[in-house]
Amino acid sequence: MAVATLLMSGCSQKNAGQPTPETGATGTSETTPATTSTNSPEQGFTVSKFASDPCSLLKADQTASLGTFKAPEKSESAAGKRCTWAAQDVTKGITYSVVVGTSGSTFADIAESSKGVKVYRQTTVDKFPAVSSDSTTGQGNCTTAVGAAPSSKEVFLVQISTLKQGTPEYTDSCGATEKVAALVVQNLKG
Repeated sequence: MAVATLLMSGCSQKNAGQPTPETGATGTSETTPATTSTNSPEQGFTVSKFASDPCSLLKADQTASLGTFKAPEKSESAAGKRCTWAAQDVTKGITYSVVVGTSGSTFADIAESSKGVKVYRQTTVDKFPAVSSDSTTGQGNCTTAVGAAPSSKEVFLVQISTLKQGTPEYTDSCGATEKVAALVVQNLKG
């Protein structure tokens, strides 16, 4: 399925300043047990309303707590509308992107199509179903997808890219994307 190659296989480190999906990786999967969301769609979130301004999914004080970034930039990706907070210095900083899923795929589609990459773990972010994956080692790059419910098309992705070894964001990049995803959910709920 095209979703796997477009959304979940991770970010390429060859273009560290701008996370881009990487395709074609194989390897063993790391999986943690999935937890079913206790939120119904009525209690969920609506991310599609942010498609015209994905940069509003994170507040200025939140991004300031994550690092020092250039001005956020909106762009299009195969998965949907994206906002990127690029590091001031890509060799020393971290770049995050948040993508509003507008491709029409459900969370379950994304989770299923991303299986088979080297790093793959099902989890939850604030009780919502999530999956984090990377086609390499999960060090320096990761993508986390979060859905309002397994069958929902209300989905967003958080991507990270960093070359700064020895930092928590490098050694546990999926943990970093899950942390940012929790900030996005907090903003969506409130």
